[in-house]
Amino acid sequence: MRFKIVLYIFILILVFILGFLLSRLSITGRSVQQANETGNEYTWTKAICNEKNECIDVLILCANGQAISIKPVSWLVQHPENWTDPRGNSSVELCS
Repeated sequence: MRFKIVLYIFILILVFILGFLLSRLSITGRSVQQANETGNEYTWTKAICNEKNECIDVLILCANGQAISIKPVSWLVQHPENWTDPRGNSSVELCS
């Protein structure tokens, strides 16, 4: 009986830690986020895909119309042939 209680507590703590770590990852939770008060900088996410429809999400930091940094925020994912990015940001330009 004591073993089951310890096991349940361990599982509860493990689930809490995993939930906290996963909530810190903002893969596509926010498509566009203002980075400063002046409005010159902002971040947004975009799917970069190859001809096999294998895609990776990237976080793009823009300032004054230029891409300052591009960081991956997901693993490579294989999508069906007819998949399109639901964020609707398939434009080639990264910052405009």
